[in-house]
Amino acid sequence: MTVGGILIGYVGVRVFQPMPVSKSVESLGGAGFLLALVAIATDVELMYAAVKCLACVLKSIAQIHKEMERMHGYQLLAMFF
Repeated sequence: MTVGGILIGYVGVRVFQPMPVSKSVESLGGAGFLLALVAIATDVELMYAAVKCLACVLKSIAQIHKEMERMHGYQLLAMFF
């Protein structure tokens, strides 16, 4: 799955090239961003989607896994559950 988009502003049209979601998450904030998605989930469906996103990114990027271990993210995730 990729994330991309088009921004129309006063300067003109700007096109952003799509990139894998896992790489986009790294630029948004990494493991902290993913844990924040879990933390702000207000119902079961949002919680499921946030945890699924976290699991997919953890499978594909070893750096996020290391960051989760460094910041004790797995313990935080357990507290959120």
